[in-house]
Amino acid sequence: MSLPAGTRLGPYEILSPLGAGGMGEVYRARDSKLDRDVAVKVLPEEFAAHPDALARFEREAKAVAALNHPNILGIYDFGAEGTVAYAVMELLEGETLRDRVEAGPVPVRKAIDYAHQIAIGLAAAHERGVVHRDLKPENLFLTRDGRVKILDFGLAKRVGGSSEGEDTSAPTMSRQTDPGTVMGTVGYMSPEQVRGLAVDHRSDIFAFGAILYEMLSGKRAFRRDTASDTMSAILRDDPPEIVESGRSIPPGLDRLVRHCLEKNPAERFQSARDIAFDLESVSTGSSSSAVSRAGVKRGRGLPAWLGPIAVAAAGIVAGALLDRALRRQPEPALVAVRPLTHSGKDLFPAVSPDGKTMAFTSIRDGAIRIWLKQLGTGDEVGLTAGPDYSPRFSPDGSQVLFVHGQPPFGLPTGGTRSDLYRVPLIGGSPRKIASGAADADWSPDGKSIAFVRMNENSASSSLLVVSPEGGAPKVIATWKGRAALEPRFSPDGRRIAVPSVSALSNNGSSIEILSPDGTGRKSFPVPGSLALVSSVAWSPSGRELFFAQALQVRFGSSRLLRLDTSSGRLTPLVWLPFEVWGLDALDSGHLVADSASSRQNLAEISLENPSAPPRWLTRGTSNDRQPVFSPDGEWVAFSSNRSGNLDVWEISTKTAALRRMTEDAADDWDPGFTREGNLIWSSGRTGHLEIWMADADGGSPRQVTRSATDSENPTATPDGWILFAQTNTTNTGLFKIRPDGTGAAHIGPCVNVPEASPDGRWVACPRLDGSIVQTVRVADATVGKFEIHSPHPRITEVQIGRVRWAPDGKRLYFVGQDENGVNGIFVQDFDPEGKDTSASRRKVAGFDPNIETESFAISPDGKRLVIAFLDRAYGIVTIEGVSGAGKSGRSR
Repeated sequence: MSLPAGTRLGPYEILSPLGAGGMGEVYRARDSKLDRDVAVKVLPEEFAAHPDALARFEREAKAVAALNHPNILGIYDFGAEGTVAYAVMELLEGETLRDRVEAGPVPVRKAIDYAHQIAIGLAAAHERGVVHRDLKPENLFLTRDGRVKILDFGLAKRVGGSSEGEDTSAPTMSRQTDPGTVMGTVGYMSPEQVRGLAVDHRSDIFAFGAILYEMLSGKRAFRRDTASDTMSAILRDDPPEIVESGRSIPPGLDRLVRHCLEKNPAERFQSARDIAFDLESVSTGSSSSAVSRAGVKRGRGLPAWLGPIAVAAAGIVAGALLDRALRRQPEPALVAVRPLTHSGKDLFPAVSPDGKTMAFTSIRDGAIRIWLKQLGTGDEVGLTAGPDYSPRFSPDGSQVLFVHGQPPFGLPTGGTRSDLYRVPLIGGSPRKIASGAADADWSPDGKSIAFVRMNENSASSSLLVVSPEGGAPKVIATWKGRAALEPRFSPDGRRIAVPSVSALSNNGSSIEILSPDGTGRKSFPVPGSLALVSSVAWSPSGRELFFAQALQVRFGSSRLLRLDTSSGRLTPLVWLPFEVWGLDALDSGHLVADSASSRQNLAEISLENPSAPPRWLTRGTSNDRQPVFSPDGEWVAFSSNRSGNLDVWEISTKTAALRRMTEDAADDWDPGFTREGNLIWSSGRTGHLEIWMADADGGSPRQVTRSATDSENPTATPDGWILFAQTNTTNTGLFKIRPDGTGAAHIGPCVNVPEASPDGRWVACPRLDGSIVQTVRVADATVGKFEIHSPHPRITEVQIGRVRWAPDGKRLYFVGQDENGVNGIFVQDFDPEGKDTSASRRKVAGFDPNIETESFAISPDGKRLVIAFLDRAYGIVTIEGVSGAGKSGRSR
């Protein structure tokens, strides 16, 4: 069926043909309702003649539409016009992967990037129970901005069967997917598909392996002269070695491809997400470890990539055995997670050298202090009075080191100073060791203590050592622009591992390793993240260390990783359904960790009747935060992980209609609006945060800043400027830029969530340490100070969160703590001359001890608030089955 230009299918006007395939013809069309171009796929005529098939197609189209993932082609609509059934999809610009591989092998780095995107898209679908069953280069689209889109997800089912032909890429599909029928595309079908057996997500993994093989080698993995011969090859043969193409391929990538192409589904990767993890490890590995054909001597039956290993193993037989071990390695042991504490308010665990006692931080009784748990009996008892956190045992187990004062991560607190203390395990008076300390650790011989200190004004941190008896600490290392976290001595005491992140943007994590005198420093970067890495736990040998890293959104899931400190190899081990901050070794194969989990939802509160119950706009298991009203006051934009990715969404305060505004695999957050209603936000699409802009409906996204550093938290002025914070250690501060990317200029300080006043004359933001609000006059960069005094003597300084201007510009709303240390929204008069207006401060909303006020927005008419309420829980768990983990042989 061919449709001429001008044909209408419901609200869609056909403009021109785009292509055709086994699933029908595709056209460019105009959506008259939303005034946008779309792709319309007209399905084969037999669909209209088979109502059951049409109904099934519609059900599967709805399932795919619900995925809403940046690496899966979006389905907008489905309908029928007379005898014509059609599906409406997003319109893509670029080429198929088939077009790309026909031009030759894909560069290794680019192939890894494409493969990682495909794996992430497959994982999102598989986790929702959707299997593709016809994955092939023709069904993978490369957009002009480098995005991979999986096409025809769940749509690769033809009503009629097709005969076997000579073209080895021809589809051989059936009406149903019952056992005994053959369905898929020859050359990319899994062995179980060829046999007509029931298939699951592992068939997609086999096809993925064939596609990656083709990208790397430039040749199809199983191509033969006829379709029958190709299917036989899938059942019996392994594809030729990739190195025979003459390309240099990392061994880990070669093994990954082979693992995907195992004939037995049980011997393949069991999830696409595991493949994505392994691809990340390959992408961060050294290219010097790649295997090439040059210089490799081959023996009978010995793959070229195993040549160097076989030489080291002294013979072809040993090489063949090693090949079998590498290519058919057993699945890793199951990891079990078991709870150790149950109050929901416990974190930062540390295990005694004898493994019998655990010290941890708890806020279970309203005070932040150190508790002890006997692991044998389960008894728990408080050790310190608080506020205290981050305990560590002395090597002989007789004392506990801890930090007294302000804990990190916004926990309730009674002050901002943090000092280092130690206390006998049997009780007694704590003894102060050092001032201005954060996290710390004992050396294995007990003769020194290493601790970190953060200089908030210069955005730098230092590692220091001090005697357990106190005295003058010695600085052994300093990191400018980076926040050093929990130091940990190696078992032999010769090295200290220190996780670090960017002090300004929480991006760019790494593990720093150095000697106690500060020499021999090495830095091991870990994949980028918008969250912190945990503390590390050394293996007993001191060769490896373990840590966890949360991805994309706070209090979500995290993954456990192992770092080989000799080679730098980073190995993802397992996903954990919580975020980990503190990690320690328990015994052989066991780690102990804290688990931070949360949900964050939006509630609307009337400022005309603030005592009325809040009206929930979102209420579920996602993390919805950073709300901001659209200029007309009807919509609220917010960042959320509800799609499995960090994106910007909008919800209507009138109808509760929900729509996704950004759809990129990178992190999109910090939403805002220009006065004209255009969406602005921060995005990591370029590898670091830049300011982006889109139309009011999220369409036509375009990059505004090109600063090659982290630019974030955009806020707009009435005269057309976009203000934003730039977090670069050499060029930090508040900047302005035009929406077209011109006129960029530095204004002054203010790098923490800046907020422009309604008239555009002032910018307000909390200082990095959260103790005061800075105000900057845009015209001349005059820096003011917005005085905020503590509401209670016990709380020495209020920790300020998000700041918003009242619509008239005469007051500032901000997140702060009341006399009990509970977060809520205050409002206080603003004086342009800098006079102290703290007497005008009053409570507005929030202040619920059971749920935390995290961020908020004010409606343009000043009559409503939308608050992101954070409901979080902390627990301590054991992670069992971690190979190589355990306590060292320290003296007890």
